[in-house]
Amino acid sequence: MHCDTKKLALSVALASVYFFNQNLAGLAAPDSKHKRKISAQQAVTLVKKRSDVKKFLALFPNGKSKKTQGFPVVEAEELDNNWNVHVYEQMPDHTATMNWFEVDGQTGAIKAME
Repeated sequence: MHCDTKKLALSVALASVYFFNQNLAGLAAPDSKHKRKISAQQAVTLVKKRSDVKKFLALFPNGKSKKTQGFPVVEAEELDNNWNVHVYEQMPDHTATMNWFEVDGQTGAIKAME
């Protein structure tokens, strides 16, 4: 295998493990202080329905950009009672952010954090 291909395969494998663990963390029950109605996965799904995010994801037919060799990532992280959802392209040597979105943990309302 070519060296760059090996590096890409390793990057994809490591990213997959990371995102799998992030999804497991999103499945944990929230503490009693911050009860959310919207889960991390639901926040990601809501953000993926936005037209600007759909256009971004459409740049990756077959899950990968032919031009940059990157792949799209949409992931949620906890912020108080809400979710910060990061939409970006993961490339072999760096990331390129499309945007961050705040998803209300109670209502699912989305606000771009431009």
